[in-house]
Amino acid sequence: MYLAHAIGARASSVSEALNALDFNNINLFLLALGHCCTGRRLLDACCSRGDACHMGVLLQFPFYAGIFGIMTGTRLSEAMAGLFVHASNATLYPAAILTYSGLLGMFVPSGGAKWMIEAPYVLQSAHLLGVHNGWMVITYNLGEAIANLLQPFWMLPVLALLGLRARDIMGYTYVIAAVPFLSLSCW
Repeated sequence: MYLAHAIGARASSVSEALNALDFNNINLFLLALGHCCTGRRLLDACCSRGDACHMGVLLQFPFYAGIFGIMTGTRLSEAMAGLFVHASNATLYPAAILTYSGLLGMFVPSGGAKWMIEAPYVLQSAHLLGVHNGWMVITYNLGEAIANLLQPFWMLPVLALLGLRARDIMGYTYVIAAVPFLSLSCW
């Protein structure tokens, strides 16, 4: 029902209706279909037997899209840009974004989804401060990489294949994360 309404609200022709079939609408439709066909308990059981470690990943991306809609549909993105402009200057802004990206990467472990949410205000702030966009993308990604070493979300498939748990590798990733963090702190 939601999918039909979403397509109907956006479409006045067949081509517009096909364009309304984006990833989020299809994902929501398939999750709702699974829920309607199996019921909540059976859907949970099927997911836990079939692919328990990836079910959380499937469910979190529609929430990222919602956060992106809130950030861009309201003036929250502009407010965040203003906050960064007032709290920093052209020299300290890349370091602030590196730290910010690393801290936020601990809570939103998807680099692409996180960048989609944050790019509008990070790049707007960089433009207002006169910092090159390429430099901002590099420092943002470096902060994301350090966060990925501290919280190895990217290792979930490999851990499942090897039969390991996250705590089996966490010590190694902390040591590896310390090297770029310390070298960037001294720089």
